[in-house]
Order: sequence, then C-alpha cells, then structure tokens
Amino acid sequence: MLSFFSKQDFSDAFAFLHTDMHSHLLPGVDDGSPDVETSVDLLKNLQDIGFKKIITTPHIYQPFHKNTKAGLEGVYNTLKPQLKDKGIHLDFEVASEYFVDEHFEKLIQDDEIMSFGDKYVLIEISFVAYPKNLDAIIFELTSRGYKPILAHPERYLYLADNIKFFENLIRVGCILQPNINSFMGYYGRKSEEVARFFVEEKFASLLGTDLHHYRHLDALKTLMKNKKIMKLLQNHNWLNPGL
Repeated sequence: MLSFFSKQDFSDAFAFLHTDMHSHLLPGVDDGSPDVETSVDLLKNLQDIGFKKIITTPHIYQPFHKNTKAGLEGVYNTLKPQLKDKGIHLDFEVASEYFVDEHFEKLIQDDEIMSFGDKYVLIEISFVAYPKNLDAIIFELTSRGYKPILAHPERYLYLADNIKFFENLIRVGCILQPNINSFMGYYGRKSEEVARFFVEEKFASLLGTDLHHYRHLDALKTLMKNKKIMKLLQNHNWLNPGL
C-alpha cells in the first residue's frame, strides 16, 4: 500500500525538528511496518517532508512484542544498507520504546537498554492505569545516567487533568514527548488539548511522529497544511535538533 500523497505536494515542513526520535519502522518486529518495502517507503516519505535523521524505536513489551536488543539490532543491520540504494540518505539509528513493567526493570539491572543520543531512553506506560513502580524506575534510570522520556503523555487520559503528576515527572528528570499528530486531534480532542497545554506551558521537550503506518503518515501530511499548528510547533524550543 502506498500513500495517496505525492512528493511534490509537500515541502520540508519538518526540517525545523531535524530528527524524529519515535517511530516503528523496523520491518516485522512489532505493530509498525510489516515488511522491508513498507519500511523503505515510509522512511523515504519522512525524508521528503524534511527529516534528516530517524531514530526508530520498536516496542519491547512482554508478552506482546518479545523483542530483544540483539534481535532488533540484527533487523536494523539488515535494513540499513538497503536505504542508500533507494535514494534515502537519512541518518538512521535504532533504539526502543520500553513498556514499564517487571521485564523492563530486569533489562535495566542487566544493562540491556537501547538508548540514543546522550543516554535517552523512551518509555511508555499503560493507557488504563498508572504503574506504581514508575517513580522507582525513573529513579533507577537517572541514577545510572539515563534520561527517561515518557512517550505520548497526552494519550494517558486518566492523567490528563493531573498537572502535578507531570510537574513531578519533570522535576525528577523525566522528559515529555507528545506525538505530532495529537495536535490535529488524531487521538481525540482531549489528547489534542493536553498536547497543546504541554507546549504552551513548556512541559514538552521532544516531539515524535510515533509513525507506525500510512495512516499516520497521511495525518502528518494533512497537519502540514495547517499553518496555525505548524507555527505552534515551529516556535517551540525542541531538543530534537540536538539528537
């Protein structure tokens, strides 16, 4: 399946970010890209809309996505050499998006974490209930020199009105990363409101596509036409260019 948008319809709208640090573009490893052809095409599209670097972050989440560091690096090492032949000149790296659970705690203890940049680690939590061990895990990560990033915090709707929760996360060293498509209501109106709040109040420091498939890509390209949203995002001081 190919996106119905053509390359010439879009400019380098996301060049201001330079780097996307949240996506699911390794083929066949999680709920993202199913095959090499799709991975290559999605990466080509991200290049066309202005990204210069992609740090893809497949899930490690037992028992649904039983990935390992060695396994993901193997798939990455198979995919990366094929990109240049397809006209893709992105700086392409791999890390992971970790679900906060006991398995993740063990990976921390075993020093099996896939980080990126200055020891950044992308984490996610349940969409239905707050994990009681989150504070302890953030402390363990920071004590080891890691910089935890909470993925798509605007989507945890049971926390949407708990400003103190997010203030505390930032205070103890956790970075907030909303999804770009949240700003156009892709995940619902409440998530859109919370994402905008995070930017307006300077709670958010990183921005990601969380790209899984063509629906996400097409939503990104629709958002690019919205001058108001793009101005909001472009005027924020994101850490992405420094990754």
